[in-house]
Amino acid sequence: MMLVAHQLRVIHVTTHIGLIDAIRIIEPDLVFRTIERGHHTLVEAGIAMPRIGVCGINPHAGEDGLFGYGEDEEKILPAVTQARARAMDVEGPLPADTLFFRAARGDFDLVVAMYHDKGHGPVKVLGLDAGVNVSVGLPVIRTVCRSWNCIRYSRTGRCRRKQYARRLARGDQTRRPAR
Repeated sequence: MMLVAHQLRVIHVTTHIGLIDAIRIIEPDLVFRTIERGHHTLVEAGIAMPRIGVCGINPHAGEDGLFGYGEDEEKILPAVTQARARAMDVEGPLPADTLFFRAARGDFDLVVAMYHDKGHGPVKVLGLDAGVNVSVGLPVIRTVCRSWNCIRYSRTGRCRRKQYARRLARGDQTRRPAR
């Protein structure tokens, strides 16, 4: 799942599980596969060399062991190194508090978030009603509106036209160069 709101794109390593469980299952291969899926999706969308920022798990991405128990170095850094070895433009692990700011201003085409709330929060702040969920790894483009209002109204047949139009437009944009 890749969330898109305005200029921000976020893909998650884990989604709907508790934080302790997420930290437990995050491992280098899973992080690498997520980076690779996001990279492939953006290349298919027309971004020849996507710039990818990878969030750390801990505050300040562990700050060289000051926070956490080495999770950022053990679970994320090997995946970033592997992605770079495959010629992907990847930075990380980076502190989320500055990474999302940098991505929103255009420094990165994609942010890789380790768990649900780290990735969902910034997307919702930038545009709860404007957000779109793009399924990755499918042979077709599939988008879903992120707004609970859209979901609620779709059950009544009164879906908000602007939200639906934005969703279609964003899905259509995935086949054209974003830059």
